[in-house]
Amino acid sequence: MSASPRSPRPKLQSQPSPAERSSQKTLYLIRHGTGTHNSKAAVLTDSKWLDAPLDPIGEHQAVQLSIRYRKEVWEGSRPVDLVVSSPLTRCLQTAQIAFQTGASNEDKNPHAPPPFIVHDGLREGTGVYFSDKRRKKSVLEKDFPNFSFEASMVEEDVEWDPKKRESMTEISRRISKFLAWVGDRPEKKIAVVTHGLIIETAIRKYASKCLPGKIRVKTCDVYRCACIGIAHDEERMDVSGLIINKAELVQKLSRAQDDERDFDTNLNG
Repeated sequence: MSASPRSPRPKLQSQPSPAERSSQKTLYLIRHGTGTHNSKAAVLTDSKWLDAPLDPIGEHQAVQLSIRYRKEVWEGSRPVDLVVSSPLTRCLQTAQIAFQTGASNEDKNPHAPPPFIVHDGLREGTGVYFSDKRRKKSVLEKDFPNFSFEASMVEEDVEWDPKKRESMTEISRRISKFLAWVGDRPEKKIAVVTHGLIIETAIRKYASKCLPGKIRVKTCDVYRCACIGIAHDEERMDVSGLIINKAELVQKLSRAQDDERDFDTNLNG
């Protein structure tokens, strides 16, 4: 008796195609303004630097970013559809100052502020340094009531380890997860306020020629990134998401003091 032919293995349910997911997006990767911790004098293993906020220079940089954004929209540029921020205070402040007033300029091209979302995947490389440890979720929600915090974010910062820094492999993985999250959203033009290390790692991972190794991302630098969708790979079990196809520095608001105040982005972002 001959064996009956084997039924073909059912295919896994694939994710929607890039076209179906409206996956061509523009991300504006923005490093926060200068923080109180961005100084050689800061001993970041001291708890007084917990979740370091912007300093006066950083606040000024964020104001200048807001002015330039409103000017561009006033001149006809499309406003951003969404602002996503790291949960660390210096990023939340930068996002709020830069985008909370919307894009109105007198009575011409009035636009309400975009929605604000806090995403834990955008945080600085974590561990050891108190400047990279976030405050309690309830405290942040009280200080930044216009932001929506992910339901999955717990009250305490359980990701921060006082004895060990997060590895570059771990950082790279959460960047990929964040881009997958962005790929599933409907917005096309998104401002992402995060940290120098995150921006450098993201661009070099997908578009390394756009950010040579010796170039550092300075405070309030803005990189415009053209992103394209990637399809679901059934064999490799890759998730759908985005990759950065091209990145370009479009705004530079840092000052000459950055060489002194921002001596190491990887450690002091």
